[in-house]
Amino acid sequence: MSEKPVHSRRRRRVDWINLTGAKKVHSLIDKVYKRKNLEMAWEKVKANRGSGGVDGMLGIPTIYDRVCQQALFNRLEPIFEPIFDDASFGYRRERSTKDALRKIWKEIQSGSEWIVDADLRDFFGSVDHEKLLTLVAQRVADSRVLRLIKAMLKAGSYGKGQLFPTERGTPQGGVVSPALRNIVPDAV
Repeated sequence: MSEKPVHSRRRRRVDWINLTGAKKVHSLIDKVYKRKNLEMAWEKVKANRGSGGVDGMLGIPTIYDRVCQQALFNRLEPIFEPIFDDASFGYRRERSTKDALRKIWKEIQSGSEWIVDADLRDFFGSVDHEKLLTLVAQRVADSRVLRLIKAMLKAGSYGKGQLFPTERGTPQGGVVSPALRNIVPDAV
């Protein structure tokens, strides 16, 4: 008597990430630069129809930079999304302001007396690079990805004929900025 082999579904990266932080993602850079991921990133950037960066607007990453950031975002989002707080709605896929309002209404109906809406002034511009990289490193062990993120953070901006270094904050208009921004408050 023979048994049919049981084929379980393919494991996704998020299936084996321990939410307590015990496991890290290794060898991620090859997935970031995989041709299919880069093609998906290009299609997403193209669909946004944004300006072309220094070739069209100062302070906004170039199209090349945005494709690279989108490719990185495609791989970081599944790693970090499961650990974000359920009460966090900003810059998250399949979460809207209407969802946030529904959550608030539900809390009011359940008798909650306090609802806090916080918007930190210049949050994107004030994120500490080292703290952010330390938080990312808790889930991502690939040093090449960490160097890529650091390079994106430190890229600076160009204006009036000179390069202005970036010591704090995430790239203005950057595709990956919201994902990186969401990592910080969820860790504190």
